[in-house]
Amino acid sequence: MNISICPIDGESVAAVTKSHAEQLGVPSGCQTCRHRIEGEPAADSMTKEVRATEFDSLMEASGAAFEVVWTRVDELVGRSTLTHELAYPGYLRHEILTGLVPSVEGIVAKLPADKPVVVIEYVEDTNVD
Repeated sequence: MNISICPIDGESVAAVTKSHAEQLGVPSGCQTCRHRIEGEPAADSMTKEVRATEFDSLMEASGAAFEVVWTRVDELVGRSTLTHELAYPGYLRHEILTGLVPSVEGIVAKLPADKPVVVIEYVEDTNVD
């Protein structure tokens, strides 16, 4: 098993996916980072500037497992984010600071033009027998 060192806390971390960590019976990601992130105040109790600062620190470096970081990003942004949005943190930071939530079309528009996109829309069938 590969071991990496958390860039924040210096903790040894198994360099494996969450599912592989579960199979091995080892923690996923840096537990010190996990506890710090999960112990932060509720995002809705923070100013937009404080949320943006925390977001910046999450995007710079974290040894926490991806799902911990992604969950916290959702809380800081105030909506469910898509994984590709994490590749463009400036857009999410702007959203935190302005409160302007893009449409689905706006989120997809953030992707490079050469990337194919499949959008699936759920339509409730009202003609149920």
